[in-house]
Amino acid sequence: MSRRTKPRPRRDASRWYPLAGFLGILVCLAILYVGFTANSGLPAASTYEIVVDVPNANRMVKNNQVRIGGVRVGQVSKVEAIVPPRGVARPSFARLHLMLDGDVAPLPVDTAVKVRPASVLGATYVDLMPGRSRRTVPSHGTLSIANARSTVEITDLLDLFDPRTARNLQRGVGDLGVALAGRGSDLGTAISELSRVSGPLARLMRTLAAPETRLGPLLDGYARTVAAFDAVSGDLGGLVASGSRTFAALARERGALTRTLDVLPGSATATTRALARLRPALDDLAMISTELRPASALLPAALRDTRRTFDDGVSPARLLPAFSRPLQATLRSLERFARLPQADGTVRKLDDAFQATGKLLEKLTPAQVHCNVLSVWGRNMYEAFGTAGTGAGPSVGIATIKALGNSPLELLQNRDPLPNLHVNYNPTEDARECEGGNEPYSFTSRSLASPPGRQSTAHVETLPPPGVPQLAARARLLDTPPGER
Repeated sequence: MSRRTKPRPRRDASRWYPLAGFLGILVCLAILYVGFTANSGLPAASTYEIVVDVPNANRMVKNNQVRIGGVRVGQVSKVEAIVPPRGVARPSFARLHLMLDGDVAPLPVDTAVKVRPASVLGATYVDLMPGRSRRTVPSHGTLSIANARSTVEITDLLDLFDPRTARNLQRGVGDLGVALAGRGSDLGTAISELSRVSGPLARLMRTLAAPETRLGPLLDGYARTVAAFDAVSGDLGGLVASGSRTFAALARERGALTRTLDVLPGSATATTRALARLRPALDDLAMISTELRPASALLPAALRDTRRTFDDGVSPARLLPAFSRPLQATLRSLERFARLPQADGTVRKLDDAFQATGKLLEKLTPAQVHCNVLSVWGRNMYEAFGTAGTGAGPSVGIATIKALGNSPLELLQNRDPLPNLHVNYNPTEDARECEGGNEPYSFTSRSLASPPGRQSTAHVETLPPPGVPQLAARARLLDTPPGER
C-alpha cells in the first residue's frame, strides 16, 4: 500500500498587503515631490550655477526660463535687489541667480545678458548670448552689469499712448481725413509717383546699409557729439544769449558798421601796399636774425662777464671823487704838454711804439700762455750768467770751454752754414704747438725754418714766486686770450 502524501497548506498573501500599500504610498509621494519640485530642477541632475547683474529685472520671478538662442537651458533660482550703500553714486540693480544645464558650461566672460518679454501678459525670461572670449565664468561666478543689454518691452511701447496722446492722435487722424477729402485722384497720382521712386530709394537704402558706408559709426559719433553738447548745454545757452546781445548791439550801430565796411576795401588795399613796401625790410631783418644766431650762444657768457665787470667797477667808482682832483691836475699838465712844439713828434713816436708793442704782445702772449717761453728764457739767462760759475747753474766759463772743443765753423762766421745746422728764428708758439725745443733734429740735413707738421705742446713749467699767481689772476692776466678760445 502506497503512502499518501499530505497536501501543502496554502500561504496566506494577505500579510503582504500592508507592505504593498506602504510602497505604493512612497511611490505616490515621490511622484508628487518630483512634480512639485520639477520647476526647481530634477534631483541629482548636473547643474551650472552663475550670477548675473542687470539694471532692471522687469517683473522677473523665480523659476522663469533661461534661454540661449531661444532654447531653454535653465531657470532662475533666485531674484534679489541690490541697493548700494549710502554715499555711493551708483543706482540700484537686480541680481539674478541662474541654474543652468551642465552641458552649457562654461560660458565666456563676455556673454551678453538680456531680460526679454516672453508674452504680452508680462512674463519674462533671461536671454544669454555667449561671447567669443577664451576666459570663462566658473561655477557660482558672476557676470557684471557691464554685460547686461537694454530691452524695449511691448508694455513700454504701449505706455507711449497715454490718454492725452490718444486724443491728439485721434484729432490728427480726423484732420488728415478732412485734408484728404476730395483729393483721391491726387493721392492716387502721388502713390503712383511714389512707386517710381521706390526703386532708387531701395538702392539708396541698400547703399546706406552696406558695411563700407559705415553709417553706424557715423550715427554713433553723432550721438556722442550730441551728448557732449548736452553736457555743456548751459554754457552754450549763455554763449547764444551773449551772442544775441552782441548782434543786437551791432544791429543798433548798423550805420557805423556799414561805413566801416565801405572803408574796409581801401584799408585792405593800403595795408597790402604797405606790407609790400615793408617786405625788403622784413627780409633784411630775417637775414640779420640769421646772422646773429651764432652770437646768441656767446651772449649769456658775455652778459655774465659784463655783470662781473660792473660788480668789479663799483669799488673803483667810489674812489673817483678823490681821484678827480689829481686827474684834473694831470689833464692840465697834459694840455700844457700838448701845446709844446715837440709834442707832435713825440706822440707820433709814442703811437709807433704802442703799435710795435701791440704786435710784440700779440706774438708773445700765446707763446707765454701756452709754451712759457719768457719764464724759460729768463731762467736760462739766470743760470748762464747769474751765478758766474757758482751755484747750481753752469757758468760762462764752462760754456766757453765746451765751445772751444767744437768745430771752428761753430765759433766764427762762415759764408756756408753747417750741413747739420738747425736754426728756427721764428718758432710757432701757441695753443696748437710749441716748436721751441721740440723741433726734430737730423745729423745729415739742415733746417733753417719751422719744421713741417705740428710739433708737441710739451714745455718746461716754471714756478713763479709766492703770491704772483694770485695777483695775476686778480688782474685777469691768466684768462685765455679771445683769439685762442
